[in-house]
Amino acid sequence: MTRSLYPVIVVSLGLIASQILSVCNVYLSNADLYHCVYAVSQSGYLPIPNLIVMERLKDFGPAFFGGLFFTFTIGGCLTLISFLAAWIWMRIFLRNKAALIFFLILWLVFLIAVNIHGFSLVSTSYFIVLPVLIFWITIKIAPDQPHPNKSFQVTVPVIFFIILSGVCLSCMNVNSFLDIRDKLLLSTQTGKKINAFYYNYCLYPARVFKSQHQRLVRICFLSSFDDRVLAGRIKKRLMNFDYLAVNTGESVDMEIRESGRNLLLINNGREIMSVTSGDFFLNTGKILKLFSDKCDRHLFFRQFTFFSLITMVSLTLFLCLYAPFRIITSIFFQPLHASVGAGILCVITGMSLVLSAGSVNEKIDSEKMKKYLTSGNRYQRIAALKFAKEKKIDIFVRGMHGEIIKSPYVPERYWLTRALSISQSPATFYELIDLLDDPHINIVCMAYYSLGQRINRSEKEHAKKEILSRIKKSDNWYIQGYAYKALRTLGWKQTGSK
Repeated sequence: MTRSLYPVIVVSLGLIASQILSVCNVYLSNADLYHCVYAVSQSGYLPIPNLIVMERLKDFGPAFFGGLFFTFTIGGCLTLISFLAAWIWMRIFLRNKAALIFFLILWLVFLIAVNIHGFSLVSTSYFIVLPVLIFWITIKIAPDQPHPNKSFQVTVPVIFFIILSGVCLSCMNVNSFLDIRDKLLLSTQTGKKINAFYYNYCLYPARVFKSQHQRLVRICFLSSFDDRVLAGRIKKRLMNFDYLAVNTGESVDMEIRESGRNLLLINNGREIMSVTSGDFFLNTGKILKLFSDKCDRHLFFRQFTFFSLITMVSLTLFLCLYAPFRIITSIFFQPLHASVGAGILCVITGMSLVLSAGSVNEKIDSEKMKKYLTSGNRYQRIAALKFAKEKKIDIFVRGMHGEIIKSPYVPERYWLTRALSISQSPATFYELIDLLDDPHINIVCMAYYSLGQRINRSEKEHAKKEILSRIKKSDNWYIQGYAYKALRTLGWKQTGSK
């Protein structure tokens, strides 16, 4: 087997194994969600996702496409780490069995971290199957030991990749992701398709590891209550925090059981907390947050998935830069020096791209904002819209939004829609209603967000009716999430059928 081919085989097998695990985990999560949505609907509440999306939860498609998120984040990262660990053991430690203990200890540390808040089959499956499989395959199909200079030559790009990944991890934040979305995804037709794919399927895998506190709607079951008045008060109180009491105790997020003067808060048959009814009504929000934290078994899994996302983005960036740089440097230098030169150029270029977050680097004030809003440079217009939102400047009242609302450039309309959340002009309200029919999902979501900021009483009631009508007909779970948040911000509450 050629030296260039075996890493491709190892990575491919790792991704296939990860996809199988991911599809199984997402499918089981979807099946559980199906029962939750059904219970919410049967109890007379508004379910999120709605009944249209509920029927899709039984299909293979959402599980398969949703599983790709885990495959190309945590699956790819664990495959890469396991491959490098096996390579280091073979090439640097020369398959020394004593050195293998170090890697076993490191693996054990990961397994402990994954389950430190309680055993999680979902998380553990990745950290057992992928490292064992990839490590074993790598040492089985690896070619013979190359010359030491060759090994070092291969190590050089790995070192520079690690450096670039460290830079990305330290610099990436929410604004960086928004810049990547605006400049790379929403600026091309291919990018728009990738963006739409993400928003159509990302919530299926997200539910696998979300804590209760991060979910829009949770379901609970009140059992063994002799005091029906108390049970009614608790049920009403819980609805204020989107914990909906259903008529079945199966697949619920929380069971509350009366025990003397105390309330037992139970998750999956395990008693999590015991509080008095007085404390429960006095500190409901804090108690529910604490309950969620105590039930959360996926904290490390979420953190590692984010780390994996940055790592895989860094790897993609590195490979796109390293290949052309390596070709250029090989013209002037020997192979080893060419690898070092290409690695240095990769890190410098990558750092420049990562650190150049923001479309316009200069500081903006109110005067520049007015100038930039009518600028011919779309990045300046976007920078002005961001400034207006941050400083809560009503650009509609000041007549500054001009023709931007008709812009063919999606990021520009997105940031305009977000900036219009500041305006309370009646004309803005109807513009936001029209934006709910925009063909782009990001703009629709932001229109719901901005509608949720209305303060006029008649507009709030109009907005509630409009959103309730649309949320039941929507076929996109992500849009429904923004619509539901807007409803809650406007003061709407779940009531149930009784």
